[in-house]
Amino acid sequence: MMSEEDWTVGKEFLLVITVLCTIVILTLFGSLAFMSETGNITTLFIKTAGLTIGIGIFPITISILFEQFRHQKSQLARVSQLTSSLEKRNHQLEKEKSENSDSIKVLVKSEKNDVELQLDAPELIFIKSDGNYLEVYFKRNDRVEKKLVRNKLKSIETDLSSKHFFRCHNRYIINYRRIVKVEGNARNLSLFLKDVEEPIPVSRTKANNIEDFLKPA
Repeated sequence: MMSEEDWTVGKEFLLVITVLCTIVILTLFGSLAFMSETGNITTLFIKTAGLTIGIGIFPITISILFEQFRHQKSQLARVSQLTSSLEKRNHQLEKEKSENSDSIKVLVKSEKNDVELQLDAPELIFIKSDGNYLEVYFKRNDRVEKKLVRNKLKSIETDLSSKHFFRCHNRYIINYRRIVKVEGNARNLSLFLKDVEEPIPVSRTKANNIEDFLKPA
């Protein structure tokens, strides 16, 4: 049985075809073993395959469609749960309204360890890796700005507080306090951040962490 994360229509169809082929082969061997006059083997194989597929195609199609519906329903429920958790988290953060967060300074450094940008934690929206450079998105004076910094995401990650920032993808670090919407499924989850139109992808290995990350403390 495939997990929800691994299930696809293609994999389900391949599994069904494998089962059908196995049934055809076993039926063919059974006919050869127990029938005294089997006639032409090729003709027998074609008849056996046609009969098996003819009988099985309708229930198999219904089964695959039902499995797809069940899978989509499960994923929609999961996204709904994440959205609910997000709303609770945002409500909690509004109540706290970040005196401690405002006092936390974020230093974005280059690979030579020079400070390229100094921000309050709430100002940093997300960081995107682009080759040897990082695109740092931040909000200052009611404007979203971008600054290019030559460095690796892993180096920046070690300097950021895990209480405020989360590496959701091998190319992205986000400020989780800016998450306003969750969309997609376990294989293709996306986050939407306040003041940014670009959807932020979540890698499959990180998808299971999102729910825990969004739970109110």
